[in-house]
Amino acid sequence: MKITKKSITLLLAGLLYASNSFSQTYPKQDGVIRLLTYNTHYCKGGTDPGSLNDLNTKRFANILKALDADVVALQELDSAANGRWKRVLLDDIAKWSELDYVQVYGIAADYDGGSVGNGTLVKRWLPIKKIKKMKLGSDVGRILIRTDFEDFSFMSTHLDLDDNNRMQEAAAICTELDYIRKPVFLAGDMNDSHRWKNLAFSVFLEDFQIFSDTEGNTIPGREENTACIDYILFHDYKNSGIQNIESHIVRTITIDGQTVDLKDISDHYPVY
Repeated sequence: MKITKKSITLLLAGLLYASNSFSQTYPKQDGVIRLLTYNTHYCKGGTDPGSLNDLNTKRFANILKALDADVVALQELDSAANGRWKRVLLDDIAKWSELDYVQVYGIAADYDGGSVGNGTLVKRWLPIKKIKKMKLGSDVGRILIRTDFEDFSFMSTHLDLDDNNRMQEAAAICTELDYIRKPVFLAGDMNDSHRWKNLAFSVFLEDFQIFSDTEGNTIPGREENTACIDYILFHDYKNSGIQNIESHIVRTITIDGQTVDLKDISDHYPVY
């Protein structure tokens, strides 16, 4: 099945063979593509220090299953760390989501005999044409994962906490657009906000537009109107005709009649 440029949208609907089997609050429309970004908090729940265990990972994966996105950017993943029983968190999330995801992992930094980094999950029906992993300049290690498809590219990242580093990373990401001849989505925990002045978003908005929901915050428990830091951005190319059908910061979700408060799942909300 060929997906044309005009059918690619921020909200993806499940194709008949990739549809979700249970009812939930945010069903997908038919014939469109859903993109998602979600900071996992290492699947230790919504609090610190939290607890690293299979139950919390399964709870996180169940939210992914419910939202049923076709392309997912995940942040705060660990892989083969000695103190975390050498788990490969991206593998576990993909497995327990029970969705047919291809996994793309990018190492941001070495950690405890293994690594930490970001990941991209892609439904297998959507063929990947190219993968590029690009280190972003930072003392603590940051990475950009670029996944190219036939009609668009998807960038997954997690930017630095330091303002200067973050602005340099944003500039490097925008420079990468010079080498891509198709529309581009950028998704991740930006550690930056369109509400802040003269920081990374002042760089991003020269090349990207905000496609994701910006009402309120993406960090649970933050009352001030400054904690919207998880985004999906869009860079058009030659008037592609790509449409933004729907976007939400998902704070609660009802799955088969049971409401889940997502502040208990991670310290960030998912954004599709």
